[in-house]
Amino acid sequence: MSVIDQQHALSLLGGHEVIYKKILQKFIDTCDSGSYSFSADEVNGDFETVARKIHSVKGVSQNVGAMALYDTSVELDALAKDENKSGIIAMISGYDETLSEALNEIKTLV
Repeated sequence: MSVIDQQHALSLLGGHEVIYKKILQKFIDTCDSGSYSFSADEVNGDFETVARKIHSVKGVSQNVGAMALYDTSVELDALAKDENKSGIIAMISGYDETLSEALNEIKTLV
């Protein structure tokens, strides 16, 4: 079962596959640099940075068609807006798994 909805992503981009491939590669590069990952220590120590990461992932996940990651990011973003650190920490493991699944599939598409 695919975790990436390419048709959704392409519909957002007006069907521009070249642009989609560039966005996918940027997603890979950003994930590989660790920019979308965070830990409980970061949530407690630098909450604003984590909140920005979550918000960024929310946007980019929809653009690449990673809808499960988008849904998770929407939940995390709501928790961040409420400054619910314990709620975010409780979701880190599931978030990491969803992010990894999306990244792995995206790597097969590029």
